[in-house]
Amino acid sequence: AVTNSLKYAEVNQATVSFIFEDNVCTIQIKDNGKGFDTSTQKHGLGLWNMQERALAIDATISIFSTFQWGTTITLRLVRMEEIQ
Repeated sequence: AVTNSLKYAEVNQATVSFIFEDNVCTIQIKDNGKGFDTSTQKHGLGLWNMQERALAIDATISIFSTFQWGTTITLRLVRMEEIQ
């Protein structure tokens, strides 16, 4: 997500946040770049790769973008209890 922001979004600021609450880890990447129309970009290789990687670790990913206002990508991963 950070690479995509730097490569395509013409950003001058991006933030990465890691939030740990109970058994949930949330990673959020926000940028102030040019944004894109999520309805037409859902099949792009970069977005598809992010979705596949999230699926591989049983995480959820949401992508919110507004043209000229930037993009926010949020990954939520629930930690599974250790099996004894």
